[in-house]
Amino acid sequence: MLAKQAFMRIAFLGLLMIAGLGARNAAADAAKFQQVLSAARKEAAQGPFIVYASNPREEKTRQALFDAFKKKYGMPDFRFEWLALHPSVAVPRTITETKAGKTGPTLLMASASTLLELDHAGLLEPFDWVGTFSSEFPEIKEAAMDRVPAEIKGKWVVIYDATRSFSFNTQQMKLGEVPDQIESLADPRWSRKFAMNASGGSPFDLFSLVWGEERTLNTVKKLLANRPILKKGTPAVNNTIASGEAVLGFGSIHETERLKSKGAPVDWKAYGEYIPVLSQGYAVPRKSPHPHLGRLFIAWLAMEGMKIYEEMEFSTRVTRKASPLYKIIKERAPNAKILEPKNQKEFKTFEAVAEKIDKILATATIGR
Repeated sequence: MLAKQAFMRIAFLGLLMIAGLGARNAAADAAKFQQVLSAARKEAAQGPFIVYASNPREEKTRQALFDAFKKKYGMPDFRFEWLALHPSVAVPRTITETKAGKTGPTLLMASASTLLELDHAGLLEPFDWVGTFSSEFPEIKEAAMDRVPAEIKGKWVVIYDATRSFSFNTQQMKLGEVPDQIESLADPRWSRKFAMNASGGSPFDLFSLVWGEERTLNTVKKLLANRPILKKGTPAVNNTIASGEAVLGFGSIHETERLKSKGAPVDWKAYGEYIPVLSQGYAVPRKSPHPHLGRLFIAWLAMEGMKIYEEMEFSTRVTRKASPLYKIIKERAPNAKILEPKNQKEFKTFEAVAEKIDKILATATIGR
């Protein structure tokens, strides 16, 4: 009996010690956040906050985000300049500017594969996002750690996913008439009726992760032989479908839902058992003129700011459970698997196939 009582006392003391350690860790995390916030407020008055990013796409969305951010953290002097640069332009430009000793962006947007170029140039440094921001944003781990490849953990935070799916015009066809598989559009019955992106390999580059290179390239060639309506970029494909120029095509879930919210006659369907995604995130380069302000904004955007982004453009992460996108995917395609590159090996496979697809597409004519 005495031994049992002694054990219970020891166990109780152990729990008290654990609770004490947890409280001290929470206090330390809160202190880290306050330090970043204090430094960020000072940086807000030190010249414009420069962003190199192609998303959010709409100026009114960007303004709404920055207005909310300024109000929350009391930064009346905060000013921003937004250069709508695609990651393929933003990353090389940042590298060139830094090497030339010029002031680059406060932060920039890129996919993980593109961001590796910046990392290899020595222009990224790891940061403890969870330890610094968990007191303010308890769920920051999902965007800052769980979705980030091992090679760039601490250097990049996922903001949204470029989702891929069939998109179709609801005035010209019904959901049940949309094929389940990509290869189905190589059938002559779809000739000149479907739209396809001529300026990139999506979604075929992502499918190479499960198809392999040979099947992927052969599929692209077969589709091109069926005379698709070629457009520059996935958004342009979605717009072509919304206008009725194409009956269906290789679009995106988030863009389709955005157009639907504006009254366009469009809807989407998953590619069989897969929903391919290419995550896009923000990073603060090593020579950022506002490093603390940049990190604070990224953390806020990935958590609280997403509500604004989702409402205005429907863009978000497929793993953000509170988002409309997550809920609609679970409702419409509950068994679909998310298909994305998750490590450097898969990124190399993805990039190698994407490069070969680009060469095949280079022979095609946009608007053909």
